[in-house]
Amino acid sequence: MVTWAGGACRRFREAAGPEMVRWAPAGPCLRCTGNLFVGVGDDGTVLGIENDLSTLPKQADPDGYELFVRQVLDDNLSAPTATTVRISFPEVAGRVVCRVSVAAAGKAVFARPAKGGSAATDFWVRVGNATNQLHGEGLLRYREEHWG
Repeated sequence: MVTWAGGACRRFREAAGPEMVRWAPAGPCLRCTGNLFVGVGDDGTVLGIENDLSTLPKQADPDGYELFVRQVLDDNLSAPTATTVRISFPEVAGRVVCRVSVAAAGKAVFARPAKGGSAATDFWVRVGNATNQLHGEGLLRYREEHWG
């Protein structure tokens, strides 16, 4: 699975962090693997992460960017991402993009709600090219089918 995002920092800082986090990696972090490419538009246009780097308060380089992304993920997901998320910075068409590779999780991973609430209670799954939130019976059925 591949997902694109034009940028991350501005979205996170505008209180949409959990909005992006819900599908990267909460969606793919289930029973499949996936990649999120930050710095690539929805149409596949390579934008790069240079504009995002300039918004970082400290360490405006790929190391600082990785620290920022990992902190946002760890702050917004119910499971640590150290073993399931790999971050790299390939150069594509002369621009640096951020590749967030997500491995399948061994258990359900929940995300903090985009609006309100401080606990990670939202459950998201990838269905084709969409990310859907599951509740109640649908969530229980999915969990049983994927983790027993």
